[in-house]
Amino acid sequence: MLQHVAFFIMAIALFAMSAFTVEQAVDEETATLSGIVVDVDSDEPIPNATLVLVGTDYSAETGTDGTFEFGEISAGEYELAVEADGYPEKVRNIVLEAGHNEIELELQAGY
Repeated sequence: MLQHVAFFIMAIALFAMSAFTVEQAVDEETATLSGIVVDVDSDEPIPNATLVLVGTDYSAETGTDGTFEFGEISAGEYELAVEADGYPEKVRNIVLEAGHNEIELELQAGY
């Protein structure tokens, strides 16, 4: 009986340690993304642009200063689509590394 109790306690301890290790691995693979969207000709910020990570539920909108921020996302490769009034949609391939990532996106007016 004592062997069964010791085995049970050891199994619980191993499970708890493995769960902690998996959680650490997930945290290490988390990325954030922020940046600015500007007009390529004037270098002025573009407010109210919509950014979408294609194939996900993640989206963001630029503020009056043209900046945007995505919260925690899984690190990896994505297509980032950007739309703004007066500008054609632009899609850019990006690779998000674990940690914080910053980019500048330039849009050219006209169609």
